[in-house]
Amino acid sequence: MFEKRPASEPAGASQGQPDGLQGSALAYSFGKARFDERSLELTVAGALVKLERKPLECLRCLLRRAGEMVTHDELLDAVWPGRILSDSVLKKCISSLRDALQDDNQDMVKTVHGYGYRLGAPVQIEHLKPSILRSPSFSAEASPELRHGAALIVDIAATVELRQHYGSAAASRRIRKLLDSIVLEAEASHGAFIKSYGDDVLAVFEKDPINSAASVAIAAQRAAAQAGMQLYAGLHAGEIEFRHYMGHPDAAGQAINIAARLHKLTEGAPGRIFMAEDSVAALAPLLRARATLFGPRELRGLGTMSVWTLDWHEMLTTAETLYAEDTGDGGPCPGLLLRHGQGSVQLGGANRSGFIGRGKDCALRVPDPEPRISLKHLLIEQSAGRWLAEDISRNGTWLRDGGNGEETLLPYCNKVMLPRAGALCLGRAFADDADGRFTVNFELAG
Repeated sequence: MFEKRPASEPAGASQGQPDGLQGSALAYSFGKARFDERSLELTVAGALVKLERKPLECLRCLLRRAGEMVTHDELLDAVWPGRILSDSVLKKCISSLRDALQDDNQDMVKTVHGYGYRLGAPVQIEHLKPSILRSPSFSAEASPELRHGAALIVDIAATVELRQHYGSAAASRRIRKLLDSIVLEAEASHGAFIKSYGDDVLAVFEKDPINSAASVAIAAQRAAAQAGMQLYAGLHAGEIEFRHYMGHPDAAGQAINIAARLHKLTEGAPGRIFMAEDSVAALAPLLRARATLFGPRELRGLGTMSVWTLDWHEMLTTAETLYAEDTGDGGPCPGLLLRHGQGSVQLGGANRSGFIGRGKDCALRVPDPEPRISLKHLLIEQSAGRWLAEDISRNGTWLRDGGNGEETLLPYCNKVMLPRAGALCLGRAFADDADGRFTVNFELAG
């Protein structure tokens, strides 16, 4: 069902239509663009546009009040609730949105100088079928309430690529089936589903909070793997404010802020469950045995935090060769020395993990003009006294055992235990890298 609304009449006004997941979601068509608020998908001239979440949320706010001026403060409060940010953050976000909309003349997103922004194009609204995801059952009349709980955020990785590969309809069915299974898992563990923007889920747990959230995170990662997808996941326990926002149940608070920072700590390398050290201490023994120190990390706006991961795999994939003798005496794990060309880096101690790839933030950079090496190609991390490698690339990684010379292709997104010494060839087989330009040598140090 469609309705045409001029730019002067605010979208979503006077319809009695609740925001978010309580009623039918909306899709907006304007100019050459279409925006689906349920999946946060933006298409321009029929092509799906890859755009970060915050610019899309800004667009969502502007569309809901099409033709009205939305102030800087209103946009900041809606897109970055509870945070104090400068206008420059918003300007950068709007600039990214204009680039995506091909709005070079600023005809669609107009600046109201000194006040805010306004959507200038006429908007056509489509009421979509209700989402399969449910809202939590707390009273719409309730005042904001502060309670202790654990927040879990999971986010499906690379949904744009999934839609390009399977087609929009087929990919949406896969995504929604996975999200629905995660919501059901959360509800079975006495959790409350709070909200989703189409490729993620926020759930809150108040009964045995940290163990419930951790168990659901593990189940979610396994469900994603079985469905051929990958998840980002982060959880944290603390005070949570249950409230209503723009007509639907919502939750806020520091626990949710920290979970949000943690879940995409390694953006571009999904498949992990991150949690802070103070939450690890509350885990039951069986879950605590799955926890591994990831190391200190700077969380934007929150400072440095000691971060841990939860292993969710049924069993650890290992190379055929044995790792150096297990230090069952509880002695320190040796460091790992990585060498490429004239460069080298040693992992160990406080640096228990690092990426190898051609990106700037990798511990060891390997340039590739083709490029067959990904920006973040390979993750090396220490766990339970062993060094593990996990291929997260598009073109694969080959491992050569320094002991017997055997070469194997690493499985995608599975952890492999490294031998005492050897080599890793990135993006191609060793036979295709006779000069060693794309090969990283490694050995235990000390």
